[in-house]
Amino acid sequence: MALSRPDLTGAWCWFQEPRVVATQTATFVGWTEFDDQGTVGVARFDHEDMTFEVNREVGTTPALAPDDHNSPAVYVRRDGRIVVYYTAHNKPDGNRYRVSEEPDSIDSFGEERSIPDHNQSTYPMPFRLADPETLFYFYRDGPDDGSPSTFYFYRSRDDGETWSERERLFQIEGDDYSGYVKVAASDERLDICYSRHPRPAPLGKCDVRHFYYDGADDQFRDSHGNPIETPIREEEMTKLFDAEDRGERGWIWDVMTDGAEPAIVFSSFTDGDEADQRYYYAKFADSSWTVSEVVETDHVYATYTEDGVTEQEYAPGVSLGHLQGDDVLYLSRGPKSREDKQNGLDVERWRVGDDYETFERDRVVERGTDSNQFRPVAPRSVGTEERDSPIRAVWMCGQSRAPYNYHDVEETLQLKAEIETANGRETVRMDEWESFER
Repeated sequence: MALSRPDLTGAWCWFQEPRVVATQTATFVGWTEFDDQGTVGVARFDHEDMTFEVNREVGTTPALAPDDHNSPAVYVRRDGRIVVYYTAHNKPDGNRYRVSEEPDSIDSFGEERSIPDHNQSTYPMPFRLADPETLFYFYRDGPDDGSPSTFYFYRSRDDGETWSERERLFQIEGDDYSGYVKVAASDERLDICYSRHPRPAPLGKCDVRHFYYDGADDQFRDSHGNPIETPIREEEMTKLFDAEDRGERGWIWDVMTDGAEPAIVFSSFTDGDEADQRYYYAKFADSSWTVSEVVETDHVYATYTEDGVTEQEYAPGVSLGHLQGDDVLYLSRGPKSREDKQNGLDVERWRVGDDYETFERDRVVERGTDSNQFRPVAPRSVGTEERDSPIRAVWMCGQSRAPYNYHDVEETLQLKAEIETANGRETVRMDEWESFER
């Protein structure tokens, strides 16, 4: 087991999933360390003992850059062993992973493996169907040179020991920068939502779309059940948010499914005003999508190049409740009038009304008084097993400067978890995880 260190750091992007996954006995969290190696870290929170273990030395070869796009996805196999999948952001290092040597343990991991036939891979997404019993591994493939990115997937019938030939899900048409997907699994269905990067693409390309995979028939379908064949074209996906009609640019954040009526959350900003951000909740019920604005928020002030070009289109982040239900939201927001961009973003818990159009703040989870609290995510399960977790949500904190830079992130960044204990709820920073006892 890696020793506890005072300089524990970590962060993540929001397109690798699962980042936080619960089993019957424990909840597992994965992240990228901001050391000079971009090391992958993973934690295990024991549900009975209410204690953390941390392994900061999962290790990668070649080393990952300290870039939040390189954070891992955490998967739990049917035999209980933990798999950590990771990629280097738009680099030709492929889809790599390591498997724990013992079930329900992060003490040690086996040798690094790779999934074959890769190019430049980003955003690992392993999801398992119960019927047929298949592990799907989705990822984005494409160079960082303005050419179209492509989404592929592999299938495994033996829980990741061997893999099929890769299959092309779809390719982004045109040179309007990157696309993104989020995936959710039920017994025999995968729900997938999609959007483009909202900055360089034309307004009319910044829609939010949905489709799903029907495992019973081995068939992809639009939201209404109409069959579509791979590689899928954008116009074949169901459009649930029309960017041009609304004058807003959408960007997906999360999706959940119960096998028939998925829910999606996403952010948007007014065309021409990246700081004018808001969150939306979308629910498919009675054969149609209901899409409603939840609340407005300020943006995350960020940069992506050394010469200071800013990315102001980042929302602070929103997650569905997953184990707590799709009527629960965890979101980060702050007042648009705030002048101190490294403070003022709070994490809040919200509830969704039965009409899918009304929303109420349940409570403030953590104030951003001393540091922005952003990019929250709620734990989910692997497959459809009924699970719960004392960890209610995990998010990023510790921002010590503005703007935020995803590939040169300050060493003060950490994760923080809200934990439900017998004495109530507590929020705990990751540098305190190994000393946490209840």
